[in-house]
Amino acid sequence: GAKNVMFKDYLFWQTFHNKQNIIEELNNGENIISINHPVLRDAYSSQDLINLNGYRLLEIVNNNYAKNIDLWDSVLSAGKMVFLILNDDTHDITNPVDFGYAFTMLNCSNDTKSIIDALGKGAVVGVDLQPGAKTDPAAKTEQGKMAPMPVSCTVINDSLKITFNKICSKLKLVGQNGIVKMEADSVSAISYR
Repeated sequence: GAKNVMFKDYLFWQTFHNKQNIIEELNNGENIISINHPVLRDAYSSQDLINLNGYRLLEIVNNNYAKNIDLWDSVLSAGKMVFLILNDDTHDITNPVDFGYAFTMLNCSNDTKSIIDALGKGAVVGVDLQPGAKTDPAAKTEQGKMAPMPVSCTVINDSLKITFNKICSKLKLVGQNGIVKMEADSVSAISYR
């Protein structure tokens, strides 16, 4: 991860080249660059994200700002290997309305190197919960623990199968350019050929 703060910035709106320059300045080969709040104040267009190089993560859900799944799909459909990040962007941990909705779960040990490796390899699952606004923090934590988790993902020839540890209310496989390839309700596995 980053060891220092980079104070370089551009005044006013950033051009595509300014954005690429910032990514290059931050990317020393060890850092994993994440673009967060991509639609806040129209910061990044779909074309920007397709053409920019050097970032590995894209915030696709931010409970306080936006859901950017369509932007992520455009990046993936353009052939970029960019992984997801979800978060609440909590500014007040004492306000239960401000947290506990969107988070990223990592498949790794609980140490810095493992966490950074998991983020860089995409060993992550994004969870977007919809608990009631007045749900207390302990209840949100329990609801998060109940989220279905992938158990296996297999590709054999032209067939994909993903299995979860419990029944999912809805599963959807989305392909190139946002085309839904398969949907299923109340299942613990989904396949596509």
